[in-house]
Amino acid sequence: MKKYWILPIILISLLIIAGCGGQDTAAPDRSQNDEPADHDHHSHDHDHGDLPYEWSGEYSFEAGIYTLEFGESGDPSCDIAFLLNEGHMDDIAHLAHHIMEEDMEEIQPGGIFTVVPDYGYSLILNSDETTFTFEITEAGEYVVFLEHFPHEFDLKMLDSSGNEVEAKNPVEYEDCGHYH
Repeated sequence: MKKYWILPIILISLLIIAGCGGQDTAAPDRSQNDEPADHDHHSHDHDHGDLPYEWSGEYSFEAGIYTLEFGESGDPSCDIAFLLNEGHMDDIAHLAHHIMEEDMEEIQPGGIFTVVPDYGYSLILNSDETTFTFEITEAGEYVVFLEHFPHEFDLKMLDSSGNEVEAKNPVEYEDCGHYH
């Protein structure tokens, strides 16, 4: 009778140990065709611990060039993730958590980058003002997640005409794993 319980216990143990291991959130391999890898982000219930972001906001991006202007900063970097808003906010926040836990492409001060939907970047900051230029090639509704609060840097996002682009439905997250 005892032998019948061994297999279910082993299977349950393997499922618990596997956790999020099936999630592929690695940086897209753009060396082949400049298209991000197709990721399998199925919804699953588990606890990730501390959040890697403090803030998110929704933006309607047209294809084009945008600028991020950071004011003075005591932080050496700020991680940012751009997620296409194609689902429930809990699913989007969950995906952002996976993305921002991975090693992200570093963008140096004054850098220019093309936004890949559902991907993150580590923006390296000067101690004084820092500017980044990014291009949106896939227009749509995005949720942008930031490692830090925008007010910590007097962060501004500008369109190609120099007009400030305001976030809709900004959210501040209390469960952050780092403190200031």
